[in-house]
Amino acid sequence: MSEPEQVPGAERAERSFALYLRQDGEVSGPYPRGLLERYLELGRIRPDDELSADGVEWQTAEMHLPGISALEQLLRTHSAQEDSDERNWAHERHRARLRWINERDSEDRRRAQGTSALENQRSGRDRREVPLPVDGRPHFIPAGPEERPWVHTCGVSIVAILILAILGVGVCLWMFVPRFVPHIRLLGG
Repeated sequence: MSEPEQVPGAERAERSFALYLRQDGEVSGPYPRGLLERYLELGRIRPDDELSADGVEWQTAEMHLPGISALEQLLRTHSAQEDSDERNWAHERHRARLRWINERDSEDRRRAQGTSALENQRSGRDRREVPLPVDGRPHFIPAGPEERPWVHTCGVSIVAILILAILGVGVCLWMFVPRFVPHIRLLGG
């Protein structure tokens, strides 16, 4: 038995994690190896597109990712047989695998709407409920300082003016109002 022909740089590319992709002369990447394997199986990358670990030596995707063709070989062997049940089974398994690895068909998990109380608590919005009106009149709805900043400064000013006015009236009364001191005579001695 003769050994299969070794492609130069294949052992280095086999160890590499990220690969560059060249499709129709346009280079993109680097992409993780697992992502490229899924894209090749899903048909987003053609077998004749080129991959490279270093951007210098390019090989076809079929040569660079040999493990992908195992399922295709299984389909070919079952397709060559006369037994239609096994051929149908192989095609169904292939379609199921493609559905499983194709994340574009599933809903984006980052945007999933959860209804649990824990997720609502962590939403970042104010969780306090505004009470509903019972008699048709609206209840007090608190507004934050960013909505009405003048209310705080106006209230402080009014309180300060009232305190100063009361103190001023008290000082004026103490200074300018004559004090009546009754004369008390002591009897006796």
